[in-house]
Amino acid sequence: LLGQYLKDLSFEAPNAPDVLTKLREKPEINLDMQTRNRKLDRGLEVELTMKAGCSYDGTQGFVIEITYAAVVALPEEVSDHVKAVLLNVEVPQLLFPYIRALMSDLTAQGSFPPLVLQPIDFRQAFIKRLQEETAKAKKQ
Repeated sequence: LLGQYLKDLSFEAPNAPDVLTKLREKPEINLDMQTRNRKLDRGLEVELTMKAGCSYDGTQGFVIEITYAAVVALPEEVSDHVKAVLLNVEVPQLLFPYIRALMSDLTAQGSFPPLVLQPIDFRQAFIKRLQEETAKAKKQ
C-alpha cells in the first residue's frame, strides 16, 4: 500500500429542510458498492465507491457518494488469481472503514440520523461478481 486518499465526495439533501420534519418515520435506505482497478505508471489504483440514498415515505432525504482510493504496488510475479483477490477483496477491505466513518459523520452533519454501514464481506461480493460474469459469458 503506497498511499490512500479521498478521491470524490458528494452529499445532497435535495428536500431539506422540509424532509427533516419526517425523521421520526422509518427511512428507506438503498446502498450500492463498486470497486474499480486501473494500472498506473507506478502501481495500481484501487477505488471503492459507496452510494447511499435515504427517503422518508417517498421523499428523498439525502444522497451520498464517496470514492476512497489507494495506490498499491504488486510484484510482477504475483499470479493473476492472487492479484485479483488482493485488488478486489483485500484492498477494498482496508478502505472500507474510512468510507464507513465518512458516511456516518456526513449524514449526522446533514442533520439526519448517522448512517452506520454494517461490515461487508468483500470476498463473498467478489465471488458473486465472478459467478455473474461467468453466467453472462455462457449466455453469449
